[in-house]
Amino acid sequence: PKQPFMGTFNGSGFTIDGLTINRPEENHIGLFGYSISALYRDIYLENASIQGLNYVGGIVGHALSSYEPLLLLNIHFYGEITGDTVSCGGIAGHITSGKGAIFSDNSSNADVDCYNFTGGMIGQFSGSKLQLINSTFAGTVSAQMQVGGVLGAFSGIEIYADNISSSGEVLTKNESQSFEIGGLFGGIHNIDDFELSNSHSSMNISRAIDATVYEGLEGSKIGGLIGALGALSIPEQSNISGCYAEGDITIEGEADQVGGMVGFAAASYSYVNKSFATGNISVAAGSTFIGGVFGFYQSGLGSLTNVYSTGNVLAEGASYVGGLIGQFNGELNGGYSAGLVEGGDSTGGLIGSGSSTVTNSFWDIETSGQETSAGGAGLTTEEMQNQYIYESAGWDFETIWKMEPGSYPVLQ
Repeated sequence: PKQPFMGTFNGSGFTIDGLTINRPEENHIGLFGYSISALYRDIYLENASIQGLNYVGGIVGHALSSYEPLLLLNIHFYGEITGDTVSCGGIAGHITSGKGAIFSDNSSNADVDCYNFTGGMIGQFSGSKLQLINSTFAGTVSAQMQVGGVLGAFSGIEIYADNISSSGEVLTKNESQSFEIGGLFGGIHNIDDFELSNSHSSMNISRAIDATVYEGLEGSKIGGLIGALGALSIPEQSNISGCYAEGDITIEGEADQVGGMVGFAAASYSYVNKSFATGNISVAAGSTFIGGVFGFYQSGLGSLTNVYSTGNVLAEGASYVGGLIGQFNGELNGGYSAGLVEGGDSTGGLIGSGSSTVTNSFWDIETSGQETSAGGAGLTTEEMQNQYIYESAGWDFETIWKMEPGSYPVLQ
């Protein structure tokens, strides 16, 4: 577009039905292709089909704001988004905002297909602070690198996300290695502060092998919630609280840094509390750093508390494999894992490897098939389902945990 949209668009709750845009050779494609300091609110798009080259979004292809926060409020998109190379999202392809953006009370029910920087709601964000609040995605995201059910790629200063969710599938392509893939967020970089609370994903993530197209490491930094948090630069602080992942992760080849919640996480101060994963993980022999909650976790200060995993970690012939964490350099207090764990070198029922402090944490030696771990205490299934064991370790069953007879603890 020669002239960007600059102003306020209030859809007033009316529905735009059947919007079709077919411009596969053009950039900046959407209901609004390109905007500067715009405000979008109360918009409903149904049965939409939008195709472009790069910067493709249901509402806006590329939104910029330099002097005030960008606002996208109460927006609902139902349809298909198709791009070629970069920055495609169900609502916004790329947001660039030096003053940040507020993305609140939005939903996207879409099939989004692109290559890099692709999300069910936002393809890419560049700028200062992104606030994601009360928003949900349902559908399929098909792409290759930095792919998320909500946001594909972030490069900025701060993320605050509360009550966001995703469901459906992430399907990675076979044209090269897939990396930084997550049920909510793909890759998060160059960030100082990250906060995620009261959020979840049931996205299933998968990649099938086609050796006629690509041979090599199939996937790297893949997680049920987040693919990579701080892989290029270590954040000062990250907080994850009240979150969970239910989807399965299936990589039909070698993979690196795969976790039921987070594939790779590093921060100077990292806190994870009241969070869990229940999905199954399956990777091929030769894979590394595979865990039921975290594949690779490193924090100078901070801790993991009240976390657990019940899914199976199927990584026969892989290295650094754990029922809860594959490679762990940090502090854990009050966690457990209960699924089957298969691996090769440095495989543990709770933790595969690392330099860590682990207290009041357990794994089931019967269901896991593992007698050892780089931290924690192994218990029988009967012991794991005995509330007295946990109470003796200081677990709080008044405000944090609950337990039914013949079952494992769950969070309240």
